[in-house]
Amino acid sequence: MKLFKIIFLLISIIYLIENSYANTLFKDQNNAAIEIIKHIYGGEDIINPCNYKPDPDTPPIFVCRASIESESLSELTVKSISIIVFNENPNSQIIEISNDLTIFKDVQSIDIQGVSIPSETINNLYKLESLKDAVFFKHSDFPLIDDDLILPKKIESLGFTFFGGLVGRGFFESPTLRVLEIVIPSDGYRITTDEIPFNDQLQSLKLPLTASSSNQAGVTGIHENLISNLRELIQLKLMIFNHFDGKRFENPISFPKYNSKLISLELYFQDSVAIPFQDKIVNSNDIQFFNLPSINKDIKYLTISGNGLYLDKTIGFTDLSNANDGLEIAIEGNCKFITDCIGRPCIKFPLQTKLSLFDTEVDLQKIDLSNISSLSVLGNAQPQPYPSDINVKSLEKIEIRDSSFYGNIPKSYQKIDRNALVYIE
Repeated sequence: MKLFKIIFLLISIIYLIENSYANTLFKDQNNAAIEIIKHIYGGEDIINPCNYKPDPDTPPIFVCRASIESESLSELTVKSISIIVFNENPNSQIIEISNDLTIFKDVQSIDIQGVSIPSETINNLYKLESLKDAVFFKHSDFPLIDDDLILPKKIESLGFTFFGGLVGRGFFESPTLRVLEIVIPSDGYRITTDEIPFNDQLQSLKLPLTASSSNQAGVTGIHENLISNLRELIQLKLMIFNHFDGKRFENPISFPKYNSKLISLELYFQDSVAIPFQDKIVNSNDIQFFNLPSINKDIKYLTISGNGLYLDKTIGFTDLSNANDGLEIAIEGNCKFITDCIGRPCIKFPLQTKLSLFDTEVDLQKIDLSNISSLSVLGNAQPQPYPSDINVKSLEKIEIRDSSFYGNIPKSYQKIDRNALVYIE
């Protein structure tokens, strides 16, 4: 028994000694990882890039694990990549790396912020058969992104801050992709006009709309088949660049008929889109405005941010009352479809609407608040008395902060249910 313990102890010591020296990345991955770290963070000598952290408060750049392909199980492979570079100066040059990240063939997760990668990585993305989620900041302009881009077979979530290629069939033929997000268009950005196959996986989609992509397609905003064939789509976010390189949309923004599962719609116009590393000032006189498109009644969550919608004078007000009861709507910025209203009501809501206003200049006396069950007003610069036409009996929440309300709080507020959330300053 004692001999067995001694042998076991010797084997354990030998194993630990061997692994202390042999547990290293595959040579090609090791060299690439060290190159990337030195290029971005400086010339420090790095022997083992696994779990290297340039700052104690940041996640490791490369997280490694044992490779099942290693005969001795002593070699490691990269499991995840996290490169995050913050630079508040919009005129600073973006750091570029030249390494094709598909050399890390077993990577499962990629998160890159503030750094540009070679476009070869995007074109070769299909080689990363274990990749499940990826966020990229920017890619190089050349070579061009392939129109017939193929995604990894296990990818579930994919995002780009900047993207300059065709959003084509390859994105929508993926049997696993549930989330696709593109924030800002780069040169070459287009949206397919081809009919895509029925897709029962994609649940959340964020896309920029530009005059170029819309006019080339000859459609109003987004091609009808792109949305109607996404049968499991729950959330749609549109970044509408209504002043992009001086070009104008030739057609109004409109939406195709949605399937009944789409419940969340977010519209962000250009002056509300924060563009990192670009110091662009949008001239309000050059902004192109649109009528608020018809909204599917099944929408439960609606966000409108920035200048881009104006009041349809043939109607005289914005009518959202055809939406189902319980609509949650958030409005941010000086949206003309409310601020330019001269009548009352400017906007109608369905029953039990939850309304949030952020950094607006809205006169609440022009809004019919009788169907509101929750009201949040944060940063409203329009001087006005406190709203008094609220149905306090059905009110679940009222929050008013950092706004220019004056006078006495209406006595009707005393009848607000004691279980309701009330915050007024």
